[in-house]
Amino acid sequence: GIGLFYLVFCVVQVVLCSPLVDPEESDQWGFVPGHEGVHLVNTATWHVKWLKVVSYGSEVLAGLLLIGSHLVIWCHSEERRYDLPEELSKLCSHSRFEFDADDNSHNDLQSSSDCTSGEDYGS
Repeated sequence: GIGLFYLVFCVVQVVLCSPLVDPEESDQWGFVPGHEGVHLVNTATWHVKWLKVVSYGSEVLAGLLLIGSHLVIWCHSEERRYDLPEELSKLCSHSRFEFDADDNSHNDLQSSSDCTSGEDYGS
């Protein structure tokens, strides 16, 4: 579903931007006397409007299906039922080196005793 609606969106966008659509059928923008800036002078024909509606609708449906798939994965995920402790007993440094700006030196921070599990997360 997601792929199909996204493909429809992409194809319609290519059609709308290609020479297949007559420029006279598209929205016409221009300057209006007495107003600053560029304004819509003439709207697109119904043929182009329907292409825009199909493009927008397929983009929205693809997005809603994507959100729905994330919710389904979340609902059926075993990990979301784990009860973890609220605080970590010991934090592990994710950086192997600390840079001291005062003397431009690097200090090796991480050793196997710095982490609870003893794993080296930096490599």
